[in-house]
Amino acid sequence: MITPAPKQPQISPIDWAGDPQQCPQWVGFPTRTGLPAGLQWSGSGEVPAIGSRVHIYMNSIGPAEVKAYFHAEGYVGVLCQPDKMPEHLAKHGVTLGHFFGRELEPYTPGPAAPAQVPEVVEISSQEYRVIPAPLYYRNLHTGRITVVYGGLADYYGFYDVDHFVGTDRQDEAQLADLVNWQEIPEHHYLEVHEASHERKGPQLFALRAGTADQVDYLTEQFPGPFRIPAAVPYSFDQYDTVRDLAEAMKEQGQQYRGRIVEKNEWRTWVAFEEEMGGSGECPWERVELDLGQLPLDSYAYISGRRATAEEGEGNGRVTLWQQPSGQYYVEIEPRFHYGPNYPTLTPLTLAQVQARYAFDFTPNGQEPAPAEHGDWIPEYPPQEGDESADNQDSTEYPEYPADEQRD
Repeated sequence: MITPAPKQPQISPIDWAGDPQQCPQWVGFPTRTGLPAGLQWSGSGEVPAIGSRVHIYMNSIGPAEVKAYFHAEGYVGVLCQPDKMPEHLAKHGVTLGHFFGRELEPYTPGPAAPAQVPEVVEISSQEYRVIPAPLYYRNLHTGRITVVYGGLADYYGFYDVDHFVGTDRQDEAQLADLVNWQEIPEHHYLEVHEASHERKGPQLFALRAGTADQVDYLTEQFPGPFRIPAAVPYSFDQYDTVRDLAEAMKEQGQQYRGRIVEKNEWRTWVAFEEEMGGSGECPWERVELDLGQLPLDSYAYISGRRATAEEGEGNGRVTLWQQPSGQYYVEIEPRFHYGPNYPTLTPLTLAQVQARYAFDFTPNGQEPAPAEHGDWIPEYPPQEGDESADNQDSTEYPEYPADEQRD
């Protein structure tokens, strides 16, 4: 799989003057006037002003100047010009980067979801919202356990869905003319997030030609109306917006449950569950883990050691958990990675934990008995200097890249 070269973000010299809901994502603007309403700022403080100085803790980038505002997936962010751009971006002429509020603040680990509780309550901007507890999926081919925070979205495949290609969707004559309707190919998917934890509407994606998991964002190219065959032969039910279409397609039942993850210039779709109409070969199985309410320890690492305060988030973060049975799990969340950025869990013995990591904790003597024959005990995580590698379950990605390797 070839990763496209990074590109310089775009900054418009003037504010967006059209419908705020049609304001393009990831494009910088001089003020927030034209951005959609209701955007969230993921930081704890105020959105910084244009021209102000900030510190980017993500990947230890350091000091930067705010140049513009942008929005994406329901959040407002800032386009910044770092004093020192990472080499792998600078060599492509990139001087600006997209950053959200939480990336301008030091990492502060929060409590894990309570055991045996399906939901937790998060306080954000003086509002309460319900978010699902972490989900755990084991890859049937590799045995690796992936951690999914924030819940999954439902995906519906397109079958016999037409979209309007006329010039005026209010014109009854154009709507009635069959020439103005075009079928959307079946490799398109409708993404619908759970209302309990996401505040963005349904979106349209298409699998990218020649790949198995990369997708293109196409919502803005299909503004509607849409139509699907009705119960009466040779008639159609019409839906004006993607949201209206989503409500109709929910009655068919979702085909997949998963998540689309953005990484640089492309998006990757990981389908963790198949419901109906799929291939029946989903490589993931849901596993239930009781990891308690708080980890035993957590730290940012650089080349296998604890990162100092000046080094910020380093190359990633490792966290130590323990089940009531005594089984230890190490969660690895790399910052320089290949593929979707999902943390992974590895079951380890106490001796392995102490030999491979620098966790500060007191063993409680509850380690379980040795694994029985057939139980999965992996050969990894990577040793010192390799902790950033093990974050995805695809053989298309290098198995043990160095910490310092960039995208």
